[in-house]
Amino acid sequence: MKINFITTVVNRPKFVEIQYLLFKKYCTIDFDFYVIDDSHNDSLSIEFYNICNKYNINYIKKESVNQKFTNPGMSNNPNDDCAHAVQWTYDNVIFKNMKDDYVLFLDSDMFLIDYFNPIEYMEDYVMCGLEQARKTENKTIDYIWNGIMFFNMKKMLEINDYPDFWCGTVYDIPVDVGGQLHFFIKNNNLNWKKTDVLYPEKIFNYDVKDIIAGFEFHCNKKILHFHAGTNWHLDWKNKKDLDFKKAEVFEKIINQYLGHNEN
Repeated sequence: MKINFITTVVNRPKFVEIQYLLFKKYCTIDFDFYVIDDSHNDSLSIEFYNICNKYNINYIKKESVNQKFTNPGMSNNPNDDCAHAVQWTYDNVIFKNMKDDYVLFLDSDMFLIDYFNPIEYMEDYVMCGLEQARKTENKTIDYIWNGIMFFNMKKMLEINDYPDFWCGTVYDIPVDVGGQLHFFIKNNNLNWKKTDVLYPEKIFNYDVKDIIAGFEFHCNKKILHFHAGTNWHLDWKNKKDLDFKKAEVFEKIINQYLGHNEN
């Protein structure tokens, strides 16, 4: 069986190469890799295209859409752009072309670091992913985080409903990307697999516990998240760039997973 890996990208072209090389090293089944280019910079798009061409990766330039943000309570921020990219990819790539396939949708800063069979991991579930929850006094709003989502498309299409990956609000409570999946889950009584997350203090010999916006392990430590690796938060939260220590540690860690400079 085959699975399709999909990532949407806006910057950091090197991440595409790293993701692909780690998929090749650690994925134990055949796969196709799709890069959805949502950048707004021609020079970046050329870099993405050249890397995809080098490795025979499927490159798709997302259409530019004058999106009108109609969800109440939302101002334009990176959540909007990300939600639109995820929905566009599901509508135009996954739903149209992968109806018989398995799909693993990953953020561009998520990296496979150990031998892994995603289809075996999914078991017989329709969807898998990391649970997000927003709690009020009377309600728990649960949904799937967009950074790691597994789809069994044959089973998805058996459901007489269509997933909405938008952010906005649910019961007047702000939610981030994928928040509207709450209704897809609730209305269809969906039994979905909740993936795990672990926050390590050390990776190899590197102390990572005090690094700002650090690292996460997902799916039984098979996937490494270089948290906020794309610096999506910069202008929105008015924070400084990620500190140099994090970038240096990431490069050393990822080189070891790639098989370079192993201790």
